[in-house]
Amino acid sequence: MPKVLIIEDRRENIVFIANNLLKPLGYDIITARDGALGLRKALEDNPDLIITDIKLPKMSGLAVL
Repeated sequence: MPKVLIIEDRRENIVFIANNLLKPLGYDIITARDGALGLRKALEDNPDLIITDIKLPKMSGLAVL
């Protein structure tokens, strides 16, 4: 099953994207609330897709990418 990493500091955005867009299509969801954790999870979990916010705590979304 494809894995999607969502890097977003606002919990309500994570919940909306995961529950309304991705989970109904069968994606496994990985989440991170800041850029540094998102980068670590990207390297550890090797997701098929990363969805990230640009303005994040600790490291920007652009720096993660």
